[in-house]
Amino acid sequence: MVYADYICELNRESRRDLLQERREISSDRLSMPVATWVGTDRLHNGPGWEFVVILRTVGCKFGRDPRTGCTMCGYLNDAPLNPPTDADIRNQFIAGFHTFLERTQEKDLPAGSVVFKIFTSGSFFDHEEVPFNLQDEILSTLAADDHVAEIAVESRPEYVNAIDKEWVAGIAQAKHLDVGVGLEAVTDLFRDTYIQKGFSFADFMTCHEQLQQIGAGTKVYLTLKPPFVSESVAIAELVKSIRFLIDLGVDTISINPVAVQKNTLVESLFKKHLYRPPWLFSVLMALEEGTANKHLDKTRILCAPIAAGKGRGAHNCNDIVCSQTSLETLREAIAKQNFTDLVEKVQCQCKVGWLDELAIL
Repeated sequence: MVYADYICELNRESRRDLLQERREISSDRLSMPVATWVGTDRLHNGPGWEFVVILRTVGCKFGRDPRTGCTMCGYLNDAPLNPPTDADIRNQFIAGFHTFLERTQEKDLPAGSVVFKIFTSGSFFDHEEVPFNLQDEILSTLAADDHVAEIAVESRPEYVNAIDKEWVAGIAQAKHLDVGVGLEAVTDLFRDTYIQKGFSFADFMTCHEQLQQIGAGTKVYLTLKPPFVSESVAIAELVKSIRFLIDLGVDTISINPVAVQKNTLVESLFKKHLYRPPWLFSVLMALEEGTANKHLDKTRILCAPIAAGKGRGAHNCNDIVCSQTSLETLREAIAKQNFTDLVEKVQCQCKVGWLDELAIL
């Protein structure tokens, strides 16, 4: 574990900068969400829309601890040093929900066509971030809205394992409820060494079984290419994880190629030219190999890379057409849930360089 300890110390140094740069913000900003947006998305029953609201909470407890935090995560940059009050978080959601109602009217969206996603840059079910009474208000409001077909939140397993089962079951009976868990990889050693997530696969399984019992879906986030991992090893772990989770029957697998976020270990390596985000060819290959000979009747696959095609996100060469063709291939595959022959659909001279990089273990 000497190598893992070395990575851990480097990660702590990077996260100290993140924690030191956190600042208090004004009361006006505390009462407004970080962001909202609407866009097309793949729902469980076919094409639809997503509405996203990012609530400004105190942030992930695991990330706030100077001794811990994930090597690639910079979402704590959005969390203020002064925690918002219950009234602030309520006002944030009200503002976001008002925007949602405006957008559904503007776009004339049909009933049952939207997945409403709530992000907190942490765990929705952590009472320090979103107190229980507000969790109940938010989910009950969404469960009663005709436009909402699905509700998606995120949480670390320890908070899911402590929820009121009867309460969440009631929400899940009204709408399809997906709880996103950042498992990142199914192999404990891989996750502990390169991502430093702070929980085990056994913890995830307890969480997944709990969600099954109450009728909610498990949405699993998987990471492609954390720091210190070669392109080929990263693909191999992702393929292994996809195949295992399909067999497990999770509701959704969301593939997340690492993007270089501010104040992270990944960024410190990136600035020293010691880290390159994954190739889009690698994303396509992992999806193709991970789903080969698998039935996707129970599991939906999603992938919407952050900063895709840019230097800090998954990209191929400097030819814009190359990355755009890869992204169009990816979007079409997600929409159709068909992942065959993806790599062959993108032809560019840079593919030779990618294949050369795959030879490096």
